[in-house]
Amino acid sequence: GSLMKKLFHKIVVALGLMGTVGAATWFYTWQYQPTLIYDVNLEQDTEPILAVFASDSYWLDAAYDETQGKYRRMLKYGYVNDNPMYPNRLKFKVLRDQGDFIGFTAYYKTAPTVGKILFVAVRSDMRGKRYGEVLMNTAIKELKKLGAKRIELTTRVSNLAAQKLYIRIGFKETARDDEYVHFAYTPA
Repeated sequence: GSLMKKLFHKIVVALGLMGTVGAATWFYTWQYQPTLIYDVNLEQDTEPILAVFASDSYWLDAAYDETQGKYRRMLKYGYVNDNPMYPNRLKFKVLRDQGDFIGFTAYYKTAPTVGKILFVAVRSDMRGKRYGEVLMNTAIKELKKLGAKRIELTTRVSNLAAQKLYIRIGFKETARDDEYVHFAYTPA
């Protein structure tokens, strides 16, 4: 009898320890994310953001501004599409990993319950590491906080990597033409 009790006790303790280690591993692997997302810091982030606009202009802006004045104004004043009628409307978040600039997202509200993700961009040498997903989820979370019940975005038909990301996150295609695919997402 007492041998069985001791064995049973050891099994219970071992299972308890395994559960604790398993729970801790799960938490740190899936739930704990060190802070990667920051509010844009104009002094620190303007040049790296402009560099991404320069290298990825085809993907980021159909009407790319060679002078980059448009992007400087978007960053500094929060203009959407360089329209000074609505200052502080466009919100930027930056992703840094151990202080290194990796990428950014920019989003705004088009209506009281509709948000739009305008940009999600990751430095070309940092792609394929799920940073785009972190930026997308950041934009979604921030737009939800601002009251968005629907989130929209547009990308080029040829941007298959981005489309795969949007679909994986839960966006649904709503329309397409020869050049662009439109997506929408309804956050839970």
